[in-house]
Amino acid sequence: MFPGKISARGSCTVAVARSRLIFHPEAAREVEEARDWYRERSLSAEEGFLADLNHAVEQVTAAPLRWPRFKANTRRYVFRRYPYSLIYRIYGETLVRVLAVAHDSRRSTYWLSRAKDH
Repeated sequence: MFPGKISARGSCTVAVARSRLIFHPEAAREVEEARDWYRERSLSAEEGFLADLNHAVEQVTAAPLRWPRFKANTRRYVFRRYPYSLIYRIYGETLVRVLAVAHDSRRSTYWLSRAKDH
């Protein structure tokens, strides 16, 4: 796990003071794939995607119960500018696990098997 924000040169796990947030390995892979796709288009597109992702992480770790319930006992945060959603599950009072960083045009249930992992 890595502390702080996700940057164009960094990695993709975050520890935040209020809640601890971890990425399922497949969700981390989705971040890297999206990042690569945007980087191929432009550095500013990549940085914009990562800024939106960081905003999502900050919002979810600050108040994980704020975002609406979704499928399989998860919650969903919809990105502000990019066509992605952060699908996550809350464990106890301080752990948030991101199950998917899902592109909104993909089949909405492709990540459900990850919800069965834990």
